[in-house]
Amino acid sequence: MPLKTTSNLFTDLVIDFSSLETYHNTIQGKLFAIPVYMKVRTSYYSGTSNVVTPLKQSDYPIEFAGASRLTYYASLFSSVEINASFYKLPKMATIEKWGKSVPDNFRFTFKVSKAVTHAKDLQFSTKELELFVETVDRIGDKKACLLVQLPPK
Repeated sequence: MPLKTTSNLFTDLVIDFSSLETYHNTIQGKLFAIPVYMKVRTSYYSGTSNVVTPLKQSDYPIEFAGASRLTYYASLFSSVEINASFYKLPKMATIEKWGKSVPDNFRFTFKVSKAVTHAKDLQFSTKELELFVETVDRIGDKKACLLVQLPPK
């Protein structure tokens, strides 16, 4: 089969585009056709900014009944950007809990605190940055990257 997916919907895609076949996949009862044209053998992490799921929790598949939104999300994607860390640093215990609720191959990107990125002339407190790094480091091996959003000027 030209397109292989592993445990996540959008992860570890291996697409053999050398043939003109079409790969058909069913997602939530809808049939999707993906034209196959050239060879690609790369793995990507994919996800959204914040935990966004296509279903309400009451409509999750039975195997996710009672599961957190993040746990269900991690069955669809392999990465997420934590945007909330820009506004308020999550508790270390919360970050540890997030790390335990996703598979080993899942990755988190944290948006750096605006206390750092929006300090006038980037003259931020090094203690603020150290606290941020120490806190998000609680995610362990599931770190992806740090996103720096600077102000317009």
